[in-house]
Amino acid sequence: MRPSPESRGRLIYRCTSRETPSGPCGSKRVPAAALEQWTWEQVCILLRNPSLIAAELERQRQEGPDQRLLADKDALQRSLAKLGQPPGKLLRLFRGADEEQYPVDLIQRELAQIEKEKAHLTAALTQIEAQLAAWQLSVERWGAAMDYCRTVAQNLETFDHHEKRRMLEALAIKVVANGRDWRIKGSIPEDEPGGIVSQAWWGWDRPA
Repeated sequence: MRPSPESRGRLIYRCTSRETPSGPCGSKRVPAAALEQWTWEQVCILLRNPSLIAAELERQRQEGPDQRLLADKDALQRSLAKLGQPPGKLLRLFRGADEEQYPVDLIQRELAQIEKEKAHLTAALTQIEAQLAAWQLSVERWGAAMDYCRTVAQNLETFDHHEKRRMLEALAIKVVANGRDWRIKGSIPEDEPGGIVSQAWWGWDRPA
């Protein structure tokens, strides 16, 4: 969505689908001032009450990782297993055949295509495994997230507009809104040995 001015200097957020050839998606406009105030209030509540993070991470732990990721991982592993078979069969099939009947360049192109597909599937599998590992790490390291909240909460009252913006970016704040239906999502950075930073994700809906 993007901000759009209205009468009397008020701002609203509208979906950018209004500017596409297909036209508006049907979502309702969102009052900018109210949404921004609510978003910052939720961030402050969270940082001042890190037990909310602990409760959210405990809920995630009980629910387990995203089932779609697990299903995608299984599918990729099966596809890779199938691709591991054709090269051997292909070489055995063409071993000893004359070049006129089975051109070598054709075999090489086939093997190259198989290797290309394997590389693509392997990269996708690596990405999914990283996402699953990040989920597991965020659940295990909720204590670090709580420490981060306590540290930042001490300075909330002194933040100016620029510092608030930086804080929202640091927490990867995202709000999905449709009229007065709002959902906020963000993450708490977690420093680990070696300078690696993971994230503990959280999110909830605005009460009706």
